Amino acid sequence: MDIKATIDMNFKFKDFDIDNIVERELTDAASDIEKNAKAITPVDTGRLRASITADVKGLEANIGTDVEYAHFVHDGTYKMPARPFLFSAADSILEGLEERIADEIARLL
Repeated sequence: MDIKATIDMNFKFKDFDIDNIVERELTDAASDIEKNAKAITPVDTGRLRASITADVKGLEANIGTDVEYAHFVHDGTYKMPARPFLFSAADSILEGLEERIADEIARLL
């Protein structure tokens, strides 16, 4: 089972370079989420931490891991408490993302 956080931002403005602004901010946010998730991921062998990646294509970012046991660590089990490394990392970075994008767009106008 993959664990992924997907951020999809679609703006259609032909007269302005808004898509590039959004993509740049999204790329920065995805990179920061990846970095923060790696910093707080519990480590035994390091495999889970090393598997966390961020991929931005256009106006969509996927940050996650394909390690098969990641969801047990992230969500916990009846024997182990949850350690939500991905969502915890995303919360702090995504807060304010819309405002940062709006500020950049306002500078264009």
